[in-house]
Amino acid sequence: MILAQIQYNISMNQNNIQEIQSTQSSSDQQIIRGNTEERLMLTIQGQTTFKVIEDDSFDSNHLRIQVTPRQRTLLQIRMFLATYISFAILHYNRQSWAVLKPKLQKEQNVESSILGAIDTSFLTFYAIGLFINGQLSDRYDPKTMLIFAFFLVAGITILISMTALYQWVNPVLYTLLFAVNGLFQSVGRPCCNQIFANWFGKKGRGSLMGLWQSSYNTGNVAGAIVTSFLTSTVGMQWELSYMVSGGFCIVMAFVNMWALISHPDLRGIDIEEIDKSMSATEEIIRRSSIEGKRESNALQKRLSFHESSGISLKEALQLPGVLMYAACCFCIKFASFGFMLWLPLYVQKSRGYSDYETAWAVAAYDMGNVLGGVFFGALTDLTFSRRTPWAVLAIILATAFQVLLAYLPDTGKVVFFTHIFVIGILMGGVLVIISGIASADLGKQNAVQNNQRSVGTVIGIMWGIGTLGAAIGQVIIGFIEQHFGWDAVFIFMAGMVLTSALPLLRSVKREIGEIRILSRAAKESQKSSQ
Repeated sequence: MILAQIQYNISMNQNNIQEIQSTQSSSDQQIIRGNTEERLMLTIQGQTTFKVIEDDSFDSNHLRIQVTPRQRTLLQIRMFLATYISFAILHYNRQSWAVLKPKLQKEQNVESSILGAIDTSFLTFYAIGLFINGQLSDRYDPKTMLIFAFFLVAGITILISMTALYQWVNPVLYTLLFAVNGLFQSVGRPCCNQIFANWFGKKGRGSLMGLWQSSYNTGNVAGAIVTSFLTSTVGMQWELSYMVSGGFCIVMAFVNMWALISHPDLRGIDIEEIDKSMSATEEIIRRSSIEGKRESNALQKRLSFHESSGISLKEALQLPGVLMYAACCFCIKFASFGFMLWLPLYVQKSRGYSDYETAWAVAAYDMGNVLGGVFFGALTDLTFSRRTPWAVLAIILATAFQVLLAYLPDTGKVVFFTHIFVIGILMGGVLVIISGIASADLGKQNAVQNNQRSVGTVIGIMWGIGTLGAAIGQVIIGFIEQHFGWDAVFIFMAGMVLTSALPLLRSVKREIGEIRILSRAAKESQKSSQ
């Protein structure tokens, strides 16, 4: 076989040069010209080895090399795992602190209200950071932002551990340090979600996002179990065990340097947001006038990742559904973060559980979150990506089980763990629909079809408002626990869960109607094809 080198030099603005190399024994070249695209195909011995496409829907300064379906799938798997592990590491860091709080309280006699204030400082600046970093991730490279964030989180975590080792524990100092930690960690959610949404279209997003959303549960479970193992079995000081989470952040920063690709455009891959079958279902809805004029002004031309400039905070707030889901997110994250951050303290103070038993109680809740996210995410895909009815169902059931937690008598560990597991399933279902799938859908809807840099801003708004609810909740929960007890805490959180359904009620009626129309259309289509 004769080695031949084919080199194409494309000079754009005197700087943009791309080289393409291939091995071939004989080559036939065929150029196909159309109104919007020019294709150059290189065929070796009758088989296509690669294809370069340049068209109007893509940056004229960038050549796309079409990869095989297998290569595309492998890259999608890589992006899924990289973003999954990245977000899990950040939650490992947070859950490690939640498990270690009782030790700090015991050693330093820190009141619950002070711990609540520390958590509130973290969550408040986390929320502020989400608004800021959501927009920044639409304007700058989310991969680079994520790498820097991991190094910064590692640094602040090690600093917190060092202050505790040298007995410099002070409420004001810790409030400040955790505020900075929250600001750095806020980079993770919009960047990870944006990269995920870029690489996966709307079809099947419910199932995939349900699985991806379990990343924070995986991090929580790992954080609880590993931290408890280090402090109880190994006998490590709690300050050093918290420092371990900082080490994981450093490792993840280096992994992301290799693993992450911000957008499939950078590898010449086109990910369709809506495939042909989904386009057909959306056309049925438009003809039925259920959606009305909600998307009538959507631009038809899809700009590339390079050409898109991002949207403003005001424009994102005006997108259909953003404020509704954000209000729901405020209430549900109030209760969810309350459960996650205060459950370890509750089971140790009220039920007298050991470190290991506490870890397994936390694990029961998080494993329920994982199952609930995947289960309810898959259900939303089965109902033509209509998410709201399932969210409201999960909210009603979660409210009932939280009320039962306050009124049921003290039960054995198995019954209690099972109860926590069921609450985790229901809360996980709500969270994955509201803060995961919906935020990705909203950032990719037809109203912003002409701008691919909108997901980060929408996610920043959703999670920013939701985290403000979580931040406010920590102060309120700490106050209620200190003055009224744990039963009052669970009743209050159940009320917040139920309140989260109110902004969704109007959409429930509309989406149930859409599901009925699409179901009838699907049945008629099946009959006609037989």
